[in-house]
Amino acid sequence: DPWQFSLFDTKHNEANNTLSIDKIFIARNSNKKDKTSIELQIYEDQELKSLLEKVGFKNIQFFSNWDKEEYQENQFEYIIVAEK
Repeated sequence: DPWQFSLFDTKHNEANNTLSIDKIFIARNSNKKDKTSIELQIYEDQELKSLLEKVGFKNIQFFSNWDKEEYQENQFEYIIVAEK
């Protein structure tokens, strides 16, 4: 591993429901720094379902896990299975 430190700064913007992640990697044997940033859009379950329907997906199903256990509405993590 060439990196000595990995620093992460994460911010949630409630106004537009995004998550911004800034990452800084500092090299182990030099002063080299590498910085990257990413912004992720956060979607709620019904927003995702609506987007999938708009692009032609059908039979949209939500599950709690890979064992296809029943989904509880507004659950934080879930799996979506759909047909195109």
